[in-house]
Amino acid sequence: MMRRSRALGVVALLVVVAAPVRAQELWPVSLEISGGLSWVLVSDRFRGDNGGFSGSVVAGVHGAEGRRGLTGALELAAQVPGPFTDDCVVRPEGGCVPGPPDVSTLTALLGWEPGQGRYRLAGGVGAAGGTYLALVSRADLYSGARHRSSVFGSARAMVLPSYRGETLVYLSLGVGLRVR
Repeated sequence: MMRRSRALGVVALLVVVAAPVRAQELWPVSLEISGGLSWVLVSDRFRGDNGGFSGSVVAGVHGAEGRRGLTGALELAAQVPGPFTDDCVVRPEGGCVPGPPDVSTLTALLGWEPGQGRYRLAGGVGAAGGTYLALVSRADLYSGARHRSSVFGSARAMVLPSYRGETLVYLSLGVGLRVR
């Protein structure tokens, strides 16, 4: 009998607390973590077996809920070749043609997000590997926020205009979790 009354007390507490929590506005800041697949559009210098993995962490600032407007974010991202890129493609002069490089970036993003927070379009400039310029754009599509969190899909493009004398373009698709 004592267990039933405790269980009913816990259920009643959850029902009483859940309504005010659901009614709260979303925070004006967010944290996002995502992972997925990436591809490199390569030049003559790097070989073309270019599939790999990508991941990012984004900390953002947003307008109040229900407002449309600009958003700002700081993104830390990485693209690494997959395990299937270890084969040696022999150069005519000897040695192996290098595979696409691992790249980590720190980027300041500026974007647009409607008041409902269902999508965001953003772009920015950052540093790749600490020394190379990176131009980044991304589009994120969010599920409805439930209890301050939502699942999202992301598409990201990054251009390194002068990576060791070459231009590299990375394309990434991923899924993630946003807490706001």
